[in-house]
Amino acid sequence: MPFSLAWYLGRLWAGTYGIGGASAGKVYSIIPGVEETWTLDHTTTVSQGYILSMQPYKGSLFAGTIGDAGIDALVLKRTSSGVWSTSETAPTHVGGSSYQSLVVYESELYAVFEDPGAGGSNLIRKFNGSAWSTDADIYADFGASSDKGHSGQGLVWDGSLYLPLIWTSSTLGAIRKVLKNTSGAWSAVDTLTADGFRGPLGVVRVET
Repeated sequence: MPFSLAWYLGRLWAGTYGIGGASAGKVYSIIPGVEETWTLDHTTTVSQGYILSMQPYKGSLFAGTIGDAGIDALVLKRTSSGVWSTSETAPTHVGGSSYQSLVVYESELYAVFEDPGAGGSNLIRKFNGSAWSTDADIYADFGASSDKGHSGQGLVWDGSLYLPLIWTSSTLGAIRKVLKNTSGAWSAVDTLTADGFRGPLGVVRVET
């Protein structure tokens, strides 16, 4: 099923996700209103390829994938000439690792990395165009080591980067938080312990 969208090189791109079987994803593109058929551009490697998020950055299209248990998730990169390669490989892959919520903020590409397995990690990773690094450790800074921190799509608004996260653990129960990055400083700006969110953040501007 279509799961993530991006606008890149004058085309609408869609990454797919499956709900069972080996996780090989596909990336399609189309020119809306001009073309009637989607064009298959890339098929990912089996077991590490459902496309969770896509984002253009510095002239290339980046895609975050999910890997099966024990297999690395990846951040894939597509150049303007159509060449696909691996930009980032999961730092851990115990329990089905994944890269979620790719978003550009202050000239850097951010992604939420999750590995919910024992000994895994939950990190905010960032890419400056040449190298990836860890910008925040979600387990250490905002939760417990047993939490599973799923991220919805982030949003840049009013000079800050916002990321919605949800944890489910036996010790903490269900917790929803919004993390905020303002010029490199991360903080939790909202916490919900009852009904909350698990999806993209959005802002509507009303002109009067």
